Amino acid sequence: TAFGKTADIKDVARIKEVLDEVRTEFGRIDVLFCNASVARRQPLWDVTPEDYDYLMDINLRGTFFSALNCARIMKEQGFGKIICTTSLLSFVIQKDRGVYAMTKAAAAHMVRSMATEFGPHGITVNGIAPGLTLTDLNRKRFEEMPEELEDMVSHIALGHPATPADFGGIAVLLASDASNHLNGAVIPVDGGESCL
Repeated sequence: TAFGKTADIKDVARIKEVLDEVRTEFGRIDVLFCNASVARRQPLWDVTPEDYDYLMDINLRGTFFSALNCARIMKEQGFGKIICTTSLLSFVIQKDRGVYAMTKAAAAHMVRSMATEFGPHGITVNGIAPGLTLTDLNRKRFEEMPEELEDMVSHIALGHPATPADFGGIAVLLASDASNHLNGAVIPVDGGESCL
């Protein structure tokens, strides 16, 4: 059984409403996957308060309150699994991606902080850190700037970028009983990009 709900992740009250609606429908929530994210490419010199708030509100604030409100439900159950998408840029920097990288580095620390505080209540919190991934959001840019894509791919040991499907296996692992003792990990899924 499945059903869809919509929410603006910047609206903390709506996040709580959606989680309550899901719990009402199914009686419990066992897994939360925080995957909402936005990016802007710009030098730090050009960042406006509006740019900064947009990235922080979605990539960090929305993720934090989604996880926190869901963890409150999971605490009552004595069990839950929270998975957050961070980024390889949680660990490294790329030009013109400074604020985005800051949000993702903070999200990686959030995973570890929540793992520490929520773990005693049977809740695990882990992160997935994707490397370069071809998506509908960046495909047009790389079609217009193939030399940029070529340069980025040259830093990937496997020699090609990921696709969204490449993260399904790790997400299933983190949501399953096979990862019951994995807590506070931020796992790079980057084709070896972090090795070069």
